[in-house]
Amino acid sequence: MKNTVTKIILLFTTFFLVTACCNDDAPVTAKQGKVNIYIEGNITNVEAQAQLEEEYGYQTENIYVQYTTLLTEISINANYKLRSIDFKDNNLNLSNIKLKGNNTKISNIIIRNSKKNTNILIEGFIEADIVQIFTYGYISDSTIPTSNSTNIVCNDLVKINQQLTFIASTENNNSIAFNDLKIVEANNPTYYWSYWRGKFNNISFPKLEEMSNLKTSSSDTYTNIPN
Repeated sequence: MKNTVTKIILLFTTFFLVTACCNDDAPVTAKQGKVNIYIEGNITNVEAQAQLEEEYGYQTENIYVQYTTLLTEISINANYKLRSIDFKDNNLNLSNIKLKGNNTKISNIIIRNSKKNTNILIEGFIEADIVQIFTYGYISDSTIPTSNSTNIVCNDLVKINQQLTFIASTENNNSIAFNDLKIVEANNPTYYWSYWRGKFNNISFPKLEEMSNLKTSSSDTYTNIPN
């Protein structure tokens, strides 16, 4: 009897040690993955998706897309919680971006993509701290602003805690739709502001109830909007 009790205690101890070392959102058999994933260089669309499949796991916190020359589209499927997805403004041919969560929260979604006309789809994230989309940037080593159109569609995202910024072309028509967004807070109002700038033929926020600390512009001068 004593040996049986000892075995049971040992079994439960082993079980808790194994589960304690794993991410709360991941089963014991889930792939660990890399903490930081870098999609960069002369990588093709197929190679980028293969790299994400290989390196993404429950320990992944950040995904960076930067310095690509051949990449034209990318789809990031977040099956576990992520801290941030960050696109640098040096992806020369990137024009289609799809980000999909698993009904999870994410801290930061930052997209800088001013080299091409851009289609952006974001869905499956229900909450975020910061969402920044810049598609009106500057060519490297130049003061000439780029001119391109942007189409942004975001579904499922209900709340943003700190900042929603999108800066697009002031010359070409752009379109933006956050179909489920209800609240944009500024939980540090002395620091966080949302900046909206560009020429838009469609701005759709059908469920928006609260918007804090907003500045808008159709040029380089911003106007404060009351809460």
